[in-house]
Amino acid sequence: MAGRSGKRQEVVDGSYYLALPPRQQLFIDEYLKDLNAFQAARRSGYNPNVAYELLKLNPIQLALRELRDRIAGERSTEGGQYVLNKLWDIETADPRELIEIWKVPCRYCHGQGGQYQFTRTEMHRLVKAHELGLNDKPIEALWPRAAPEAAAWAAGKAGMALDTQGGEGYVITRPPNPACTECGGDGVMLQHIHDTRKLSPQAQSLYRGVKVTGNKFELVLADQAQARDQLAKHYGVATERKRVLVRHLNPDELSDEELVQSLSELEALAATDADYEEVAADPKPVKAKTKLVARPQ
Repeated sequence: MAGRSGKRQEVVDGSYYLALPPRQQLFIDEYLKDLNAFQAARRSGYNPNVAYELLKLNPIQLALRELRDRIAGERSTEGGQYVLNKLWDIETADPRELIEIWKVPCRYCHGQGGQYQFTRTEMHRLVKAHELGLNDKPIEALWPRAAPEAAAWAAGKAGMALDTQGGEGYVITRPPNPACTECGGDGVMLQHIHDTRKLSPQAQSLYRGVKVTGNKFELVLADQAQARDQLAKHYGVATERKRVLVRHLNPDELSDEELVQSLSELEALAATDADYEEVAADPKPVKAKTKLVARPQ
């Protein structure tokens, strides 16, 4: 890690935070204000699109943990501190550790002549099926088998050459081909589920299991927005504002005493940071609704 001196180092005066470049320190400072990585990147001069890439950096994770422990004390396995640590792990977890969306090449992207491309294993099976046909052996000798193998076997049985189309070598790790006439460079979307046995502590806190319905499954995750709101409220960077509905008041229908009392109540309400609006008279009681909003920095 590059410190302020420009030399590669991990700790300065016993601190991971001080070893970071000033810009990364500013990113951490801004992040701890509201736990919003996107806005923290913007406020510290980074492109907001790299916010979560910054959070994944090990030096920044170490510095965040250092500052968090400095603010809240050492990690504990019991009491309120344990709850705070769990909330922190949920909020700072990267969901991409659990599931990612990959754009991979379609089967025509890198095939010879823009034709369908096989994997090496698929081509090996086609060649085997073709040989069985040429030697007048039953296709049942090949298992498992599908339509491509059956077609290759029939071609061999008829003494025809094997049509290798776009050849072999298809792998999902190559990027889509922008010149592909089949997908136009868009590729194919692939959902990649990571091994939950190899998750970081933060991702383990985020993971809640799998909901299976028929042949479909859905990852169940903890609510990161709720964890962020709870932490913000705990550290005093959020305030609870009330939105109060008040009934329309007709001075002609009130006594002088009731009018004075109503005006006093409205003045007291205006002195708070509550949001309120006037509604038509309603004999039913109106309940106040609350919501959590960020306190202006």
